[in-house]
Amino acid sequence: EEEEEEEEAAAGGDTAGATDLASWLSSVEVPEAAAAEYARKLSARCGGGGVAALAAAPPSQAELRGLGFKRGHAALVASELAFARQLSALPAQPAATATWLAQAGLPASEALLRAPGLAAASLGSAEQLRAAAGSLPSRLLDPSLALKRGHAALLAV
Repeated sequence: EEEEEEEEAAAGGDTAGATDLASWLSSVEVPEAAAAEYARKLSARCGGGGVAALAAAPPSQAELRGLGFKRGHAALVASELAFARQLSALPAQPAATATWLAQAGLPASEALLRAPGLAAASLGSAEQLRAAAGSLPSRLLDPSLALKRGHAALLAV
């Protein structure tokens, strides 16, 4: 037991950063047990920091695999970190729209690409879509938005 505690302390222990990372990993669909293990390793990698420290210097998929991540988890985490970095470059309203679009089921790349146009057209949130319910299908298919039919249908429900 003492040996485990020493290993945990060397790996960053149960720091606030590891707790923050475990919570974030769980939120992006990494199973809880794996999230806790990965969080300790990631926290140690970024000096005990949390998600902000990780996003500032994101690891590659190969580096995540080297830390013991399963292939799918490494790809997922790398993708989510890339989305977070791109999202931070957007102004506030399109960033909120992109986050909402990704949560609604659009792929991250589509969410980032379509968010500015939807926000500018006052269709950037669930509330705005509900308010436009009568004209919504035609507005979502407006060529200026360049929204794919399937994605428009997903948002129209």
